[in-house]
Amino acid sequence: MKKIGATALSMTLVLGSIAGCGKKDADPTAEVTTLAADTANDTTAEPKETENATTAAPATTAEPATAAPTTAEPTTAEPTTEEPTTEEPTTEVELPALDPNLTPSEAFAALEQMILEFRIGNNYYVAVSTMEHPEDYGFTPDKLTDYRIATYNISEMKAKAKVEKQLQAMLQTIDYEGLTDAQKLAYDKHAYDFDIEIRMSEQANLVSPIATNGELKNGLFSFCACLYDVPLRTEEDLIGYQKLLETVPVTLQEAIEYMNYQLEEYGYYQLPSNIRDAVDSAVYYAETDPEENPLVEIYVDKVRAMDLPDEKKDEYIAKHNTYVTGDLSNALLKFTRDLQKLNSSSNKTKGLCLYEGGAEYYDVMLRKLLGVEMTPQEIFDYIEAHMIAQGTLAGIYKEAYPDDYESYLEGTYEVPYDYTSSEEIAAYYIKAMSQDYPMELLPAYRIEELPEMFRSPNGVYYPARWGDDSPLLICYNPDMRAFEYNFDNVLVHEAFGGHMLQFECASPEGDVTSLAYHKAYTEGWAEYVQCESFKYAGLSKALVTFRKSDCTFGQDLVALANIGVNGLGWSKEQMEDYLMKYGLTRYNAGLYYDTVIADPSAYIPYSFGEKKTRDLLEEYKRQHADDLDIKEMHRKYMSIGGTSFDIVEKYFLGQQ
Repeated sequence: MKKIGATALSMTLVLGSIAGCGKKDADPTAEVTTLAADTANDTTAEPKETENATTAAPATTAEPATAAPTTAEPTTAEPTTEEPTTEEPTTEVELPALDPNLTPSEAFAALEQMILEFRIGNNYYVAVSTMEHPEDYGFTPDKLTDYRIATYNISEMKAKAKVEKQLQAMLQTIDYEGLTDAQKLAYDKHAYDFDIEIRMSEQANLVSPIATNGELKNGLFSFCACLYDVPLRTEEDLIGYQKLLETVPVTLQEAIEYMNYQLEEYGYYQLPSNIRDAVDSAVYYAETDPEENPLVEIYVDKVRAMDLPDEKKDEYIAKHNTYVTGDLSNALLKFTRDLQKLNSSSNKTKGLCLYEGGAEYYDVMLRKLLGVEMTPQEIFDYIEAHMIAQGTLAGIYKEAYPDDYESYLEGTYEVPYDYTSSEEIAAYYIKAMSQDYPMELLPAYRIEELPEMFRSPNGVYYPARWGDDSPLLICYNPDMRAFEYNFDNVLVHEAFGGHMLQFECASPEGDVTSLAYHKAYTEGWAEYVQCESFKYAGLSKALVTFRKSDCTFGQDLVALANIGVNGLGWSKEQMEDYLMKYGLTRYNAGLYYDTVIADPSAYIPYSFGEKKTRDLLEEYKRQHADDLDIKEMHRKYMSIGGTSFDIVEKYFLGQQ
């Protein structure tokens, strides 16, 4: 794709006031230790941790690059009960028309530049967290004047939807047959994304401020993890990061206002345990000793590593620490009081489809996450059928190979590599999987431990960011050494064969379309590779089957419980009755209810995505039975890049 020139960038100041997009590369990989009905009693599936997937959206007015956003009111102020802004935006945004003299291919390239500017806008956080090298496209810190990670302003959501409709209309004027093959794929992706985003905007009143895009585990913790992830390499980055911090109080206040609005207008109420998680996280960040606060500790480490004079480093560190332990701390404590007041005002919890407009919202949300035109009932039936088939296969092997099953349960089976070195595990898998996956495309990488406060049951993969030409980074939780049975496939999911390879295989024409994150496609591939990786670990066929089933069974149950409650209207008792068919006690089954109420998307993209990916690959094998090249099959699948499964099927299986 061509770099954006100065003329095209001039539109950024117009579009930047309402542009925004979600953070990509969310990489949960916690494995659920549940194999079959007789072991399900003792293990409750935990929802997978999610990495920095908070939705970013920009401010309604572009500030000068040097201006700091307004911070929150003093903590003595009473929690607000004002409704969020709902009036129509006063300024209509009209996009520049496409030159009628352009060829279809040229017109499409020009439109893609507009789309890229719209989705980045002037938002600093979006630029540094979603693109490899935004400076290649003219986005520099001095041009990016909005710093919010998230916004909950209905007026902005409506304004964004209007621009989406304008871009959609411009796309429809382009002659599809005059495009290159790569452009036709991108065209189809954009057409789908515009349609689903516009439909989502019509249901925006039920978006959750605590669980943005369904990524809610640990509440505010995820929000602060976004701050940890921001790269700091230049002095401009330090200035931008400080401004980003100074918008946090504004975002927290917006979230409170929005939640009060939802409660008053729709009776829509966040799960109490989710509120408590957010409160606990806020208190932690507000009251932890500065020397142990991760937002302080990690910032100091990053600044000390920079190529700046020591006095400059001291100046930035002092300013940052003063703000984090002062204004930010006060805003977080105020946020906890506001949340607690909200929490005391109601105790209603029920499936999303039972609220006004909830069924419509849930239906569109699933279509966005999964990329299929299926009803909740159809999705439920699809996942259930695959789960039962997989469980049956595992049961057969359990009876046929009891010794393998016992060694699997006890974790006493051996693998042919040394668990003490993550580098050695990586090297083993890269070599073993290279026969079936294009591992030669993997970039240089390094492996590091996650900072203690940000550890999860997963690893995390970070693509290169903002002017960074260093090796790509894979972070992992060293505590996973206590769970050696799945440490290896976590690395596979995040990097070797999973997200890192997927990122490298994506079409070079996909710079714009990659900004629209398609979770079921992305995570479905990583789940598929994670399950398939067991056969490269030198294990028996029975152990491979047990581990594959273990990797999917627990998350399938959560996904089915989720759809049942939020899409089909099950009561808690109905959900418990269903889960008890698979061996859970009523108590353990009941624990799922909090998870699926608090996060209406919990596990569904992973469960559905893995099964849909596997089905598409199996169909490809059937069609190419006489000339099958497994490595080429995998490369072709990944090269399509994130989009709906309907589009993947069209291009992967040649059904244009």
